[in-house]
Amino acid sequence: MAIAIAESADTPARLIRRLVRAARDAPDAAAGLVAVICADPSTYLPLALSLAHAGVGVLDSALAEAIRGTDLSYEEWIVLEEIPPRGTGILPHAALAAAEQCRQRADSSVHIATALSAVEVRLSGVGRYRDALAASDEAVILWRELEAADSATHTADLAKALRTRGFVLSGVGRYRDALTASDEAVILWRELEAADSATHTADLAKALRTRGIALSVVGGRLDALAAVEEAVSLWRELVVMDPAAHTPDLATALSTLGGSLAEVGRRQDALAAVEEAVSLWRELEVMDPAAHAPDLATALSNLGVLLADLARNRDALAAANEAVGFRRELEAADPAVHTADLAAALVNLGSILARLGRNQDALAAARESIGLLRVVAAIDPAVHTHALAKALLNSGNPLGGLRQSGKALTVTEEAVGLLRALVAEEPAAYTADLSRSLVNLGIQLSEVGRRREGLAANEEGVALLRKLAADEPAAHNPYLAAALIHLADRFYDVGQREEAAAAAEESVALFVRLHSDLPQVYVDELAASRHLLDSLTPKPFK
Repeated sequence: MAIAIAESADTPARLIRRLVRAARDAPDAAAGLVAVICADPSTYLPLALSLAHAGVGVLDSALAEAIRGTDLSYEEWIVLEEIPPRGTGILPHAALAAAEQCRQRADSSVHIATALSAVEVRLSGVGRYRDALAASDEAVILWRELEAADSATHTADLAKALRTRGFVLSGVGRYRDALTASDEAVILWRELEAADSATHTADLAKALRTRGIALSVVGGRLDALAAVEEAVSLWRELVVMDPAAHTPDLATALSTLGGSLAEVGRRQDALAAVEEAVSLWRELEVMDPAAHAPDLATALSNLGVLLADLARNRDALAAANEAVGFRRELEAADPAVHTADLAAALVNLGSILARLGRNQDALAAARESIGLLRVVAAIDPAVHTHALAKALLNSGNPLGGLRQSGKALTVTEEAVGLLRALVAEEPAAYTADLSRSLVNLGIQLSEVGRRREGLAANEEGVALLRKLAADEPAAHNPYLAAALIHLADRFYDVGQREEAAAAAEESVALFVRLHSDLPQVYVDELAASRHLLDSLTPKPFK
């Protein structure tokens, strides 16, 4: 929600702006900001939420404190909750406090359902996915009851709640349930769009993209591609009618389409989609840099990864460097909001540099990303610990390339420790990452001569992947097949050739099935697994 703010020498906006700046520079000054807001919340709280563009830390905490100590009506709180933009990382705890105030003051079924939906989104924004899911459970139940009583008024509300629920379920690792919610949302939006296309085509397009993301994990990559392609087609139609309103959505959908095309081996088509997305974001960024520079930076990072996959290394590096350049400018202007995004861009840059064999430069990028993520994870561990663990794992590649096996092992062990702690809190969300990190740990342990420990780590990772693949084969069989290759290597390292051959044989069987569905994607992996099995199979004496 945007608020127009006029300033003169003695306006409340001028006072709040000074207090916000003071609170950023000196944490003790935050108490003064809270006192001013609490003295006249109707005047000062909307201004503070609009002017305080900070994502985490003292200012966010101060505003959350002020909100919790303020008594306003439901109608006022529902407006205030919408001021911090959703999905941006701006003032996540203050926004959550405002949503919780809405919930406490809601006195009708419609108000309660609306407030619960807001709480769900804001809880997700601070990494509290389990609590967000509980809010979603309540919200969807209420919207179903309201829709049953008055479908003309509330079907759209139910459809929105189901689409959001799909995101939250993915956040806790319940991908099949996420797909179920997304499927229902698409069905409802199709009915609404058929009755009123002018109003609901955009909603259908958003729901189709959400469904495509869920399908890519559990429902099959080709079906995911079909859903995203339909979403892009709808956005193209909408852009023709109103380019200013819908071009950002088209650009977002094109980025998703690029990922879906890459997952089915159509890398050239994927590159075309992402290049179109980058072109659109460039045009939008020129018109409104503050709004669209982050989107352009994200699209450039995706472009870099695709170009690297196509061995266009110089172009990949240029795209990744440009993305980091944008992120550095954004982070310099507002560190609290953009530090984590800068770290993510540096992780991508480091991966590309490592592919190019520039391990020293890759290690420098990895270390910078880890340093940034340590800072934000210390402030808000629920949101950033997972990203820190992944950055630590990525730093192991250049360290290995520089023959610094001991240091590679150290960072991998730290990553595994962080992921174990996350799994203890949210097993469904983080077990997959832990399983893959254990496979990496097995490799690192073997490289420093600790082969039995390496085998044990690899076996633990494969055991976790077997359980995951039993529930969601489409999502986890590719990782299980690859992990079995490494398990065969670990068995061979300790002289257990029969066990090594059995693991390799299982890997080949999995890759045969995967190759039959997506030959372009798995041709190299199938060949590698067959070569390994052949090397481990005893040959008849001649």
